Amino acid sequence: MLRRGYLRAEKVEYPDGIMCCIWHVFPGVEAGDDKEEMGICWDFPFEQLDDLITMLEELRSAPAESCKND
Repeated sequence: MLRRGYLRAEKVEYPDGIMCCIWHVFPGVEAGDDKEEMGICWDFPFEQLDDLITMLEELRSAPAESCKND
């Protein structure tokens, strides 16, 4: 398992291909805690990893949209 702040990631090889999982652990969970694997997750095929990296780089410099309370 890879750890960075509240983010976690794994890459697992299955008989039909490699899958990746990225998740955000629930706030308050510490590294090594039994609940560290609980959170909001997203699974995707390894082949999409380059697209994800490109999109995240674009997101870094994209302007933020305004959230308006109506």
